[in-house]
Amino acid sequence: FIERRGLLPLFFCLNTNKSSITMKPTPRQYQEAVERTKKIKEHLIKEGYAENEESAETIIMGMSEMWYNLIID
Repeated sequence: FIERRGLLPLFFCLNTNKSSITMKPTPRQYQEAVERTKKIKEHLIKEGYAENEESAETIIMGMSEMWYNLIID
């Protein structure tokens, strides 16, 4: 349910420019974040870390940036 409200993908729209952190992501950035989140959820389920999408979302919210980037790359 978190993803449908847009909170989960926005969480991973990491912006290194701290002065513009209050800016909303562009539609393209938002779509890229949704796609990355989907890829990570699929990975977590496939590798046995999560049983379903809901548990994968819970893991994503607590995962480190390093682990997140390792999965994306």
